[in-house]
Amino acid sequence: MLLRQPGYFKDFRCIGGACTDSCCIGWEIPIDDETNARYQSLPGAFGERLRAGISAQKDGHFLLRDGRCPFLNRQGLCEIILEMGEDALCQICADHPRYYNRLPGRVEAGLGLCCEAAGRLIFSDPRPVEWDCFPVKGAEPSAVLPDDTAALLSARDTALAFLQDRRTPLYIRLRRLLAYAVEWQDSLDMGLPYPAGPPADDGAGELSPADYRALLAFFAGREAICPDWPARLRALSAGLPRLLEAAPDFCKALGGRLYEYERLAVCYVDRYFIRAAEDGELLSRVKFAAASLLVQLLLDISLWLEKGAYTPADRIDTAKAYSREMEYSEENLAAFLEASWELDCLTSERLAAMLRLLP
Repeated sequence: MLLRQPGYFKDFRCIGGACTDSCCIGWEIPIDDETNARYQSLPGAFGERLRAGISAQKDGHFLLRDGRCPFLNRQGLCEIILEMGEDALCQICADHPRYYNRLPGRVEAGLGLCCEAAGRLIFSDPRPVEWDCFPVKGAEPSAVLPDDTAALLSARDTALAFLQDRRTPLYIRLRRLLAYAVEWQDSLDMGLPYPAGPPADDGAGELSPADYRALLAFFAGREAICPDWPARLRALSAGLPRLLEAAPDFCKALGGRLYEYERLAVCYVDRYFIRAAEDGELLSRVKFAAASLLVQLLLDISLWLEKGAYTPADRIDTAKAYSREMEYSEENLAAFLEASWELDCLTSERLAAMLRLLP
């Protein structure tokens, strides 16, 4: 069994009460059956408290109180850990913000963007991301991967390499990523030979404000986790002319921090590219990466205009807010994958044109 993870993965530590937000607020947190059974049988006063804070004996979740997990204390610390230790956490709490993609004989780990501590690791280092891959002691031997899966892993490595090749402007790298995904989707759908590598950039059409508005309208129309999220997106649409005009100045002001958008793209490609091995849906996931960068870029420009500055903390907050709404809602993510084949603003050509906002 092989384990693959970004180099910064091993450095992740929850910062607990020092976090300005909390993954224990605003979420309905499901409890896996094994942990729930343990909670249901725990004796004593704390066992009674546990059961009072759980929805049901089976398929349980924590009952939020004023939007908070009932076991999050005033110091922002988990009372289950304080009483029973970290080993007593349910699986989702123990893992978050870590995620795992499981393949035959291989596990790929990463850190989700919906976490302040993870964001600090991901965005604080300007160097290209590197990955560690090593055998897991005591695990089953590595299995032979299906041909498509092995080829997709190789294609993802190629995509990540040219995404981080800073000799080429970022918007061209992203357009090449979209074109590469189009060719790969044709291979998966029609049994064509696998692409030898990413195609050269052949330019893009003129960007259209109407496409940005349609993009924002789609995202604003999804089920919101935070009540103010749709209003934030509608405000972007209302102020779009000013945002588009300010984009070059914002990118110039960001200067050496433009690598942060590269890092965003790398996170999305690393997490979602290989999931095409399950369902053949590669292009829609690469479109998600492009659209995600565009929405966050508009949010960033708006905040910069409002504050006159854009700090590293702002970057983490924007990525976290977007991730909460789209990546941590299975319904919203599925809606995007479906819409990517239907909406004009989500064609690879329109997305490529919209990416011209980036330098």
